[in-house]
Amino acid sequence: MDASKLGEENKSAAEKINSNMEAPKIVEELNKTAEENGSVTESKMEASRIVEGNKSMGEAADLAALNQLDLDESSRSMAKVVKLGKVSPHPNADRLAIAEVGGWRVVVPIDSREGDVGVYFEIDSILPEATWHNVDERKRKIKTLKLRGELSQGLFLPRSDKFPVGEGDWVEGADLTRALGIEKRIFEEPGNYPMPRGGVAFSSVFGGRGPSKTDEPRVQSSLELLEALRGLPFYIAEKVDGASGPFGLWDGELKVCSRNLGIAREDETSKAQTAFWAVAELYNLRERLARNPDWILQGEVHGPGLQKNKCRAKALQLALFNVWSIQERRYLDYEASGQEFVEAARVLDIPTVRILEEGEGFGYTLEELLEKARGKYPGTDNFREGIVVRPKKEVARARMAALGHSRLSFKVINNDFLLKYGQ
Repeated sequence: MDASKLGEENKSAAEKINSNMEAPKIVEELNKTAEENGSVTESKMEASRIVEGNKSMGEAADLAALNQLDLDESSRSMAKVVKLGKVSPHPNADRLAIAEVGGWRVVVPIDSREGDVGVYFEIDSILPEATWHNVDERKRKIKTLKLRGELSQGLFLPRSDKFPVGEGDWVEGADLTRALGIEKRIFEEPGNYPMPRGGVAFSSVFGGRGPSKTDEPRVQSSLELLEALRGLPFYIAEKVDGASGPFGLWDGELKVCSRNLGIAREDETSKAQTAFWAVAELYNLRERLARNPDWILQGEVHGPGLQKNKCRAKALQLALFNVWSIQERRYLDYEASGQEFVEAARVLDIPTVRILEEGEGFGYTLEELLEKARGKYPGTDNFREGIVVRPKKEVARARMAALGHSRLSFKVINNDFLLKYGQ
């Protein structure tokens, strides 16, 4: 069965302060630039810088390597020690430059040089009140913005004695998220359904035999995944902007989860039914999974009342993107004998996410993927969130654990989406 058919059918500012310029003037220019570009920056300039396989089937080596890692994106590094990559002049500002940090582009002062050491804060970072920076409280949320017409994602601050870290911490790649007290922004749009606030930890719901949480690493922060996929058969799926969670049977009971929690049928505070349980009942998942008790489903719940319903679905929907085998402790391959994932969706009669492309030898560059991530949800004027890229056949977990990941899979977020929705 063709997966794409299945999915279709189911559906001047931030410049360095010199001795002749005062901080208030820079802030005024920063705000002016943000307004001109249609985006409101939530980061600000410091006094002298911009603030802003293969199936492993339970092999011991695989599981031992995997269990040593905390691999979900909720523990993603929001602040790490980096060396600036290529630095190019800003085309529209004499005192600004554009630097590469991994796969990211970030606006920096003109005197920045390739190889400069500092701390890079990813978009979605929230800076605390602290003495190591001079950022106004209203500007501490780091997001995608345009400075003088050029995309800037994240914040680079050069190495300084102000940072509360030791000499030995200044190692390229060192994670300073906890040391600097950086938090991650959580995006929850007000809707018709309560967000789950109480429940048991997701890791305990399926007796330790369930899948990982559903966050995907961003390709710009994980360029090693781009290289690991090169040459392999692959597919590209549309990323739906909703609420993701797993559904499965355990000890004969239907377990319904948000990304982080196993949740009860009703929210503890409001007593209203959560969207996850509403969709479980809508699709009669208890009965469908009773016929396939080895499977745990992971999908995106979307529709009216969730994330402003950017897909313009007329009713609550579930779009599958993973099926996990409890017995074999692995994800079903997208394409194997019998096309496991696609066939599972057909048997369950549940739609998958929309499949945009399939190929036999992955060879796209980062720039090409960023272009592919652009676009709008079909039949709407809403920018889609982006794409998810994976191999058709799962890669051995031991190999991925050696790269610091649980799986060969990554997301590419649409920059138009990030600018439009303030992320």
